[in-house]
Amino acid sequence: VAAFETREYVAETLYPAEVAYIGSATNKRRNEFTTVRYCARKALQALGSERLEMVPGRHGEPVWPDGMVGSMTHCAKYCAAAVGSSRDVTAI
Repeated sequence: VAAFETREYVAETLYPAEVAYIGSATNKRRNEFTTVRYCARKALQALGSERLEMVPGRHGEPVWPDGMVGSMTHCAKYCAAAVGSSRDVTAI
């Protein structure tokens, strides 16, 4: 399992579907959405994987690349992601 956290908002290039998903949100929400995907990218990179498009699922859950499981959290000035291979862990 790899994790990454930050207490600062960080820019992350979003995929077009992610931009569309978050387009009408407040700046605070957009900053959290973008930064937590940055955290996800850093955690995935630590495991040799890359961040693909991560539009939330039907119930707002994060959607991870095939073969990966994880969790993301964000609130005022704190964002984090933890991820692992589904071969090694079933949930985080």
